[in-house]
Amino acid sequence: MKTGKRLLIAAAMAFAVLLARPAAAQLGGFNLTDQIKDILAAAIPPFLGVVSTDPEEPAAGEDVTVYASVNTMPLIDDETMSSVDEAYLYYSTDEGESWEEVEMEEEDDGLWTGEIPGQDSGTKVLYYVKAMSEVGDFDLEAMGKEITLDIGKSQAFELHEAANFGDDFEKLTVVIEDEDDAVKPKPFQNYESFAAGADDENLYLRMKLSDKMDGGKMSPLNGNGYLIVFLDMTMPFEDFDAKETSTEDYAKKIQSAFPFNDLEALAGKHADRLSVWHWLPLASSIGAMLGGMPVESILKIDPSSNDPVFKKNAVSSEMDGGTVDLTIDRATLGEDVKMLFMLPLNLNITGQIPDNINVTVPDIAYPTFIKFVDHSYTVGD
Repeated sequence: MKTGKRLLIAAAMAFAVLLARPAAAQLGGFNLTDQIKDILAAAIPPFLGVVSTDPEEPAAGEDVTVYASVNTMPLIDDETMSSVDEAYLYYSTDEGESWEEVEMEEEDDGLWTGEIPGQDSGTKVLYYVKAMSEVGDFDLEAMGKEITLDIGKSQAFELHEAANFGDDFEKLTVVIEDEDDAVKPKPFQNYESFAAGADDENLYLRMKLSDKMDGGKMSPLNGNGYLIVFLDMTMPFEDFDAKETSTEDYAKKIQSAFPFNDLEALAGKHADRLSVWHWLPLASSIGAMLGGMPVESILKIDPSSNDPVFKKNAVSSEMDGGTVDLTIDRATLGEDVKMLFMLPLNLNITGQIPDNINVTVPDIAYPTFIKFVDHSYTVGD
């Protein structure tokens, strides 16, 4: 494998994990061991399926029960998955200007409920749901080094069209917030928060880091990169409904649709679902070796040739210290995306060019499923 391509796939560590082509799986001593599969299985966010109300058309003053089908995502196996720890309901009666939070309870296996108080006749009620699992720290041995991955929580989050304000970055919905005050040494700063919003054309993201993004240096080689992995997780079947589908049947559906236990098959079947935003200043210094890799783009894989494709025009960014605002063309991430997996991470590249390059990934921020919804009902007489 050419050095440029090897470094590219190293920089997008997610390829070794999510696509795992045979050459990539051995990249730089990074093997898809059982340990890594255990980490992935625990870190994959819950799956947020059907969300419904009872009654569907409430009368004035009538309380409404919101049902949310939430379960763990058995992409790797059924044994090492984390449990769903929390679920919350949010509702608004003023067109999304303000939102009330309700803690939900698990009524049955995979079925969570929350209640919206009765409202006056004619009131339009907007609502959405999020669910979280605890993940925590993992000690990993990779590239001959001991690395602690601080993954924190993983979560599924419904992004309501009325709960965000498009390209007004100050009003985006916060979907990830780091509650850990620990400060990592440079260049391994924390991702502190992510906010998201969307319209028909673009996905808007604001990420805040504990310090400004630093590209590192060439001599000696100590380069830093920042990535956001996106995977179109729109299901090829009806959403999971805990009131009608058993957890076992649901698990079989998920595993057949996304065969993570057969990563080569997954690579061939779903390469076009994967996108990676990257900011890697090292690319400008050794661009020829990297085959023309730009400093920033949306990175895709051509499913017919397995070659990298850089879509520079699919993303624009503004950086102000540790705050980065991204505008990403939604069509680049997938056709009619309804649910998107998002994994922010940073990396450090050291060693000697061209044949002895080591990549470490010190911070994997909150893995998240974002589901685009517009739930609402209007109260009758």
